[in-house]
Amino acid sequence: MRLPTVAAVVKRALVICTANICRSPVVERLLRRSLDGAVDVDGDAWVVSSAGTADIWPPVDCHTIGAAASVDIDLSGHQRRTLTHDLIGTDGADLILAMTRAQLRVVASLDPYGGSASEHATMVEQVASAVDIVRHGPWAPPR
Repeated sequence: MRLPTVAAVVKRALVICTANICRSPVVERLLRRSLDGAVDVDGDAWVVSSAGTADIWPPVDCHTIGAAASVDIDLSGHQRRTLTHDLIGTDGADLILAMTRAQLRVVASLDPYGGSASEHATMVEQVASAVDIVRHGPWAPPR
């Protein structure tokens, strides 16, 4: 069976929210757990990280820690990071998942390759669909 072309190039995911203390760390941990054992076409494991669009430094929200723990998600050790052009470059994100369209616009403004926010929104939606196909397709790792 042939893999979808777009899915073959994705192996690094970066999850974005505002402060990187609630939503994005939870999604990061969920994706890590969900993609555990999944590999790209070269046999490399998925790498998932997160960052925030705002340059603020509160600790991870205690309510988020409790809610995440109740569904077996451990947020201990999470270090909040601010999204920058350099971070995107160093992390080598192939897939960037933003929690809101406003955050997607911030990502687009940092993108060294250009493109409008709507072009990036379309790209993110297409890649998200491809990831869902990979995650649930017949080639997905057994659970």
